Amino acid sequence: MSTVNPAHRWWRRERPLRNLAIALWIVSFFICIALGWAGSQYFAGGVWSNWGNEYRLTGVEGVPEQVVRLAEILFMLVLLPLLAASAADFGYRYRAGQGPAWFLAYASGIALLGGGIGGVIASTTTEVSATIPIVLAVLGAAVLAIHPICMRIKARRTGRQAWSRMRGTLADAVVTQVVTRTTSDVHRWEATLQYVDDEGTTRWHRAAIPFSAGVTPKVGQRYELRYDPDRPGRRSSIYVDLGRPKKWRSRGRY
Repeated sequence: MSTVNPAHRWWRRERPLRNLAIALWIVSFFICIALGWAGSQYFAGGVWSNWGNEYRLTGVEGVPEQVVRLAEILFMLVLLPLLAASAADFGYRYRAGQGPAWFLAYASGIALLGGGIGGVIASTTTEVSATIPIVLAVLGAAVLAIHPICMRIKARRTGRQAWSRMRGTLADAVVTQVVTRTTSDVHRWEATLQYVDDEGTTRWHRAAIPFSAGVTPKVGQRYELRYDPDRPGRRSSIYVDLGRPKKWRSRGRY
């Protein structure tokens, strides 16, 4: 029991969490740049010794003392903003239903890109090699690009299905097989539907519906399936609602 409306608690609302996550990601990025700048010089001037068939860093030579201390401090603190940003991002995406695990891509991408950029900056003023920093920066940029690319693909798929739902060619589809699938602890019915397009070609399509919908597809049931006549074989352009079998609507249930 609480005397405070949960909606008034900023840590439970999407927008404040999103703004906090963005701010923390920016802070983490600049800290990673500083760490890449100082850390690349730290390791470039490191003195390595053999201790029991193991090489260990025993000192740093040719690097200003301030840079050495900065690198050591950032090595200890860099995880704090990354963890805080990850927690805020997870909370925001969890409440928004946008895939909370994406914080892993952002955390690793920002760390790699920031560290790589910092190393490249250090290579312009010192004798640090730019090869490894460039590789890290490119890898970090590639990791950060995964999420927008996936969202773009998802948006295109959603747009195609919306077009097919409103304007697609109608076909009569019959269920030929029903199996169960479990993904991320979500149990679903997966039905295989057979239909014939307007060119007389027999095609098959798989569609799924969660158990929570309260509908169980059965072999022999018929559905209205819509597809793009210009691309009849493109899966992302096919729309079918497994929650509305044709024979159910004929009985007045919809």
